[in-house]
Amino acid sequence: MKKQLVAIDFDGTMADTHLTIIEAARMTVDMLDVPHRATDDEIRKSIGLPSEALFRDVCGIRDPKEVEAAIGLFRANYRKIGNSKTVLYPGVRETLTKLRDAGVTLAVASSRFKDSLMTMLRYFELTDFFTVIVGDDDVAHAKPAPDMVLKILAETGIAASEALTVGDTQFDILMGQRAGTDTCGVTYGNHTRQMLQQVHATHIIDHFSDLLHIVLD
Repeated sequence: MKKQLVAIDFDGTMADTHLTIIEAARMTVDMLDVPHRATDDEIRKSIGLPSEALFRDVCGIRDPKEVEAAIGLFRANYRKIGNSKTVLYPGVRETLTKLRDAGVTLAVASSRFKDSLMTMLRYFELTDFFTVIVGDDDVAHAKPAPDMVLKILAETGIAASEALTVGDTQFDILMGQRAGTDTCGVTYGNHTRQMLQQVHATHIIDHFSDLLHIVLD
């Protein structure tokens, strides 16, 4: 076995949530008086970071209270839309099953707040696959800081050299690198192959099931 631990992002890596996120963000921006009305492409590129990055850094809201209000409105809009447009990517459940059955420890490192993350994992009946589940509010510093992966390593007792961080954005790759793990970018999510290459992901795959070759062979 090549790796004992795999820490996996959720949005854009295990589940295709971008349509729901973009629609909820668009609804929110349209309801607010913001300095810059973020485009759908700008919204998509911000996926993988905490929601405040969209409203503060992209839309230009400077008042922390207004940012917090925008985040609350975004979450309400997201819940209003529901999960009807969200699907697991092909091969996710089957791949997680094979990794777990092979003795690999699995974890989640997501920019979602923990309650939202758990709701999604329960919705897709994935919670039992994971030994550790880390959301944005579980750590002091969000992606691309290494805090989420460092927390996972500490809770599992597995060395960084025996771990792989998997995600669809540059933020996931940088997080894993800064925690000392190998990294794997997926090309079907929110950042392109070229963007993943720019931050020197250890591996880049086109299908989630390709993880089996990286982790087990």
